[in-house]
Amino acid sequence: MANESEEMNKGQELTAWKGIRVAVTGGTSGLGLALVHMLLNRGARVAFIARSRDRVERPVCEIADARGITGDVSEKGDIYSIAIQILGELGGPDVLINNASSLGPVPLAPLADTNCEDFEFALQTNVLGPFRLTKALLGALAASAREGGRPLVVNVSSDAAINAYPNWGAYGASKAALHHLSGIWNAELASQGIQVTSWDPGDMDTPLHAVAVPDAEPTALKRPEDAARELTSKIAHHVARKRGQSMIPASVPTQRLPDARLLVVDSGGKIRDMPRASFPTLLRSGDIVVANDAATLPASISGVHQRTGRSIEVRLAGSDSVFHEDVRLFSAVVFGEGNYRTPTERRPSPPELRPGDTLKLGPLTAEPTTKTSS
Repeated sequence: MANESEEMNKGQELTAWKGIRVAVTGGTSGLGLALVHMLLNRGARVAFIARSRDRVERPVCEIADARGITGDVSEKGDIYSIAIQILGELGGPDVLINNASSLGPVPLAPLADTNCEDFEFALQTNVLGPFRLTKALLGALAASAREGGRPLVVNVSSDAAINAYPNWGAYGASKAALHHLSGIWNAELASQGIQVTSWDPGDMDTPLHAVAVPDAEPTALKRPEDAARELTSKIAHHVARKRGQSMIPASVPTQRLPDARLLVVDSGGKIRDMPRASFPTLLRSGDIVVANDAATLPASISGVHQRTGRSIEVRLAGSDSVFHEDVRLFSAVVFGEGNYRTPTERRPSPPELRPGDTLKLGPLTAEPTTKTSS
């Protein structure tokens, strides 16, 4: 699920979600509950999972068409029961959102004061639970892909997966493991048409955050409903391609996405991605930063098609250009010599790209992965 640069209008999003089958763990409070409400309102078929029957029964009574499943994702013995019930309720998921989380020790504590049992529970809930449930549902997700869908697993992560915060050791370490696990799953499952991603919703006004930071000011935190809206919009762009849409028209421009990430190329040509908040760490005293704030021009790189020696321009091609799980792969449009100021009709056609061709783009070297016509 790549970062999206467009917004769908309401009608487009309702069309994208119609009939999509979604399973949400931790679906009875905070972000999970907001997702259940929002997904049902958009026409999705939703099954949600929570630990206790009491917590499941209340949303089932209050939310029309909600399908509740009792189970604890931290318990290995519950996983197959949860998976079977998801299959029974939905016939198999198109989207799995692993949202259930544990802080570990409460109140939060330094690692030196963290009990092994608390650390273990964080790992069971935040890492092994998503791993086991994803594994149990792989057959159903692959079936969704064979039927023409774009199955997606979203593992809800945190900036604590990237940044080292004192007292957040058990939670941060487990979310870091989940983040990396997502990338490995994605690389291994790409050939089956299944995408796996981790997503950081930001600091939210939820019961979990209130337990972690009791003195936090709720008004300074993101509302779970706003985070749910961001995630459902992103997923809608992804699943919409199932219906043959190669591009979603924007209703309004979107700038400064809260979960935007940096694509960093160092002097040796090595590519990595980083949280946007890490940008200041890349700068040195005296550096000059030039930024395009128009939110209209795709990333543009000039270079040479080495087989023919012809000059080219490469532009990243839309919302699915770069997948941060594997930033070595990107979708792009190749233009003939010139740049964005040159009218297209005045530019020569680009050279035909063939497997094995090499594009020299400054310090980078790129190769087409499939035969592409000009």
